[in-house]
Amino acid sequence: MSTDTALAAEIEDVVFQRRTGGDDAAPFELRVSSLRLHAGEAVACIGPSGSGKTTLVHLLAGILTPHAGEIRLAGARIDGLHESARRARRAREIGLVFQEFELLDYLDALDNILLPIRLGRGDLVAGAARARGLAHALGIAPLLRRVSARLSQGERQRVAIARALVTSPSLVLCDEPTGNLDPESAGSVLDLLLEQAREHEAALLMVTHDHTLLGRFDRVIDVRELARPARRGEAQP
Repeated sequence: MSTDTALAAEIEDVVFQRRTGGDDAAPFELRVSSLRLHAGEAVACIGPSGSGKTTLVHLLAGILTPHAGEIRLAGARIDGLHESARRARRAREIGLVFQEFELLDYLDALDNILLPIRLGRGDLVAGAARARGLAHALGIAPLLRRVSARLSQGERQRVAIARALVTSPSLVLCDEPTGNLDPESAGSVLDLLLEQAREHEAALLMVTHDHTLLGRFDRVIDVRELARPARRGEAQP
């Protein structure tokens, strides 16, 4: 990836800590010396359970805030913003796909897809048009008025992907989005994510335990290595 490609997100010298047990337990700590995600780039994030992969996603999304360091989206810092401001930025500029999909079962597929538009107070007319276009591309157009509780696992995942992309985000963050799917469905979901993210020049960061998928990404990072400062002459992660 060329170094002059626009940066979708950047982390510098971030430290995040939290308690993992009783008062005597050592706190969990995630340190990120440097991480840069470029527009149109697909990056896989690996590491054992408990190593901080989900924490990294939540920091980039502004769900968590670091104790030290800087986090930028498209060059603008978000680490010091108030929670409501971070939430608004997240709705407008970040697409999120989780393993459990996080759909509202009492809403139909279309209303689930449009949630980020409503939360970000965006243009619902334009958003609905984009939602229908994404639904067509993802093969769920006939299901838009079906209540989400009645959708299959694969259909729910496609709704979650459409929801993540409906605002044309500059950054798409996925936390084990294929973890509940069979290998064939997992490959199809990744195809859709990569195709849609690249088409709209969004940076894609996907946490995964499935190492069979890693060859599909532009880059693979191990969360355990992010604390290590890059040596002189070494490419920044």
